[in-house]
Amino acid sequence: MRSARRFFTDGEMRDLLRRLRQKARGGRLIDKIDHALVTFAWATGCRASEIASASLDPRQPNWIDLQTGLLTITDAKYDSRGTIPLDASSLRVIRHYVREVRPRIRNAEVMHQLFLTKTGSPYTSNKMTKKMRMLLKRYGLDDKSAHSFRHFFC
Repeated sequence: MRSARRFFTDGEMRDLLRRLRQKARGGRLIDKIDHALVTFAWATGCRASEIASASLDPRQPNWIDLQTGLLTITDAKYDSRGTIPLDASSLRVIRHYVREVRPRIRNAEVMHQLFLTKTGSPYTSNKMTKKMRMLLKRYGLDDKSAHSFRHFFC
């Protein structure tokens, strides 16, 4: 049996989101990016590769429609497809990120990926996994992984 420590409790998730939200209010660009990234992972249950490939362009796979709040997954493991609705508060965070934060990232105007590194390059699946691991460790959740968000969502 797998260790239950690998899965978030409701309290751990609430605390993580609260701490990220507070830090994002501090004004640092990276903290605002991290808040949006973790909110997206929590709200969608996407794999790291799906988060890395999430796009603002409807012609690209894994497109998020900011008007309707629907994420359409078309490029996923095992050729699975689907539509994931974001809840209102998560959608507000993502919209704020796209309108106010993302334009401050270098190369944002020419990149279709939803999430970019602070230097303006797109995430790969491995980079996204490492980013999530680093964030979780920073907040004292060393025993969790990027995939723990997926398990919590389910």
